[in-house]
Order: sequence, then C-alpha cells, then structure tokens
Amino acid sequence: MGLSDPSPSPAAEGAPRAPGWRHDLDAVRALALLLGVAYHAAHAYVAAPPVPWLVTHPVGSVALQHAQAISHLWRMPVFFTIAGYFAVDLMARRGIGGFARHRLRRLGLPFALFWPMLSVAMVAIILWANTRLGPSPLAQRGGGVHTMHLWFLEYLLLLCLAAAAAARWAPRRWARWGRAALRGPQALLWLPVALLPAALAGEPPLIAPTAITPAPWALAYYGLFFAFGAAAHGADGGGWRWGRWAALPAVTVAAGLPLWLSGVAAPGTVAEAALHALLAAHLVAGALCLAGRWRGPLPRPLQAVADASYWIYLVHLPVVLALQVWLAPLGLSPWLGWAAVTALTLAVGQLSDWALVRATPLGRLLNGTRRQRSRVATS
Repeated sequence: MGLSDPSPSPAAEGAPRAPGWRHDLDAVRALALLLGVAYHAAHAYVAAPPVPWLVTHPVGSVALQHAQAISHLWRMPVFFTIAGYFAVDLMARRGIGGFARHRLRRLGLPFALFWPMLSVAMVAIILWANTRLGPSPLAQRGGGVHTMHLWFLEYLLLLCLAAAAAARWAPRRWARWGRAALRGPQALLWLPVALLPAALAGEPPLIAPTAITPAPWALAYYGLFFAFGAAAHGADGGGWRWGRWAALPAVTVAAGLPLWLSGVAAPGTVAEAALHALLAAHLVAGALCLAGRWRGPLPRPLQAVADASYWIYLVHLPVVLALQVWLAPLGLSPWLGWAAVTALTLAVGQLSDWALVRATPLGRLLNGTRRQRSRVATS
C-alpha cells in the first residue's frame, strides 16, 4: 500500500478502515498491480509476445493477445494517476521535505533491496530454462542493465521528486493552468492531446522502459497521468465526476477499441499514437469515474488481496517465469497455461505475504507502521 497512498491500509493488522478511506482508489490501485501478474503471465501464451520472453507457446492465442494489449493500455497509466492524487495529499500533510523523504523510503529503498535479489533469481531461472528447454530469446537479450518490472519504482520516485520541486519553486500560475486543463470535463480533451507527442515518441504499444537510464517519452507520458491525478485532488468526487460528460469515455472506448485492435492505423504513425493516447486517457478516466461510485469497504477476502498487492507485484516475475518453464513440457493450451500461471503466482504471493511480510519489518517498510496505518486522511 505504500506505493501510491500516504496512509496504508490498517487491514493488514486487523484494524478497521478509517472513515475517510478511499476504498475506490484502493481497489483500482490493487487491481492495476495484480493485472501486472496476468499481463506478464500472458507473454508466454500470446500469438506474438510484445517483448522477447523465456517461454513461448508454439500456437499462441490471438484473443489472449488482444486482452493483454487492452490491459496494457490503462494498467500503469491508472496507477500513476492514483499516485499523483495521493502525492498531493501526502505533501499537504507532511510538507514538501517530509513528502520527499517518505517517497525516498517507500520507493527508493524497496528498489535498492529488491532489484539485486530479483536479478539473481532471474539469472538462475534463465540458466535452468536453458538446460530444460534450450536457449531462449530472453537469455540472449542484451542492451545493458535492465530494471525489469521494477522500472515503475524509478519513474514514480523521479516524478514525486519533480512534484516536490515544482511545489517549492514553480510559479503558482503554472499549477493553476495545469489544474484547469486536467480537472473537469475538459480533461477528456486536453489529456489525450498532451499525451500525443510522448505516445508518438514511445511508439505504441509503449513497452515498459526497463533501461536504467530514464526514457524522456516515458517520463512525459506517465508524468502527464501523474499530473492528471494530482489535479483531481480536492475536487468534488475526487475530480472524476463530469455530469452529462461521464458517458463520453465509454463511447470513446466502445468505438475506438475495435479500430485499434484491427490495426486500422498503421504502426508508428500519428494516427496510431493518437488513437492510443485517446483510448488510454479515456480508459483511465472511465475506470476512475466508475470506481468512484463504490462507497463501502471491499469484502474481507478481496481486501486481504489488495493489502498484499504491492508485495505480490514486487516478487511476481521470477515466480511467473519459473512456472512457465515448469509447465512448458505439459503442452497446455494457451488460455489454460495462462490461467494456471496467473492463479499459482497470486497464490504464492498471497501466502508469502501472510508468512513473510505482514507482521515483519519488511511489511513496515512496504506498508508503514501500525500508527501510520490507523491515520487515514483524504480530501
């Protein structure tokens, strides 16, 4: 929970939710993280993996590839949007210096701890796969040092530090102009327009920027979603209630997704980047508008999964790869293989959270102390 919100959930230690808790954002944040497990599990079973992968199915599923692509459109953008929303809340409560120190501890320290450990685990799994299945494209991948699925920690930390610097030194009129453009119905227009240059530079489908050196297009692209979330803080309904305009994202997605999946816009063109930016912005906006209708707490089993989602995402990739290597000789169908890897990875993550994280110093690092978990403040 320490990723995007300033006051992690008390449910990890059995305490009740505080009255001001944003259950909707809590659920969407967790869903975005857990969809990352399903997204990476699908790489081995789609018709054409978007990146080189350790295991590839001889007859991958086109339908699964479409589902994977749709989730990729909004999964990380909605996560950065929620992170921007809570960054403003945290900065207001702790001050700029306290906000920067908090983000360094919750983002920088987990990155420093998990990156080397997961790198060793990945090398071990690749070596095992080479002996079990033969050389794979992933084993031959070069190009320098990669942050793997932890890239988002680096980018989120950079964006948080940039937000702190902007709050301290940027002219206030800039903040007013940005908030005016990205809050309210006009955001449904201006956000896709602002995203277009970054989407064009990143070349859809905007594969995760895992190089250790930050990619300018990714900082701009995810930074705009971060700003979209920050602009919404303090507005009625979290900034995602647009009255008669609330149906526009649904119409855009219903009309645009079939065009995008059909490849009507040629890869690498302005049309493809524009369609990608429009769909990503409206999928995020629609998801948050729809989630905002949720008022009560999550059912207890779902809340337990949401509380473990940060840990599950951090450690999931070696588990996914190991399961794919282990299951490869069985010749499972693409959908069955994907479902088995996803379900088993989530189970391993949930059980290890209960056994190793929840009541340990690691849990306090990732999710805060009991006292912090009991103080939930939202606008």
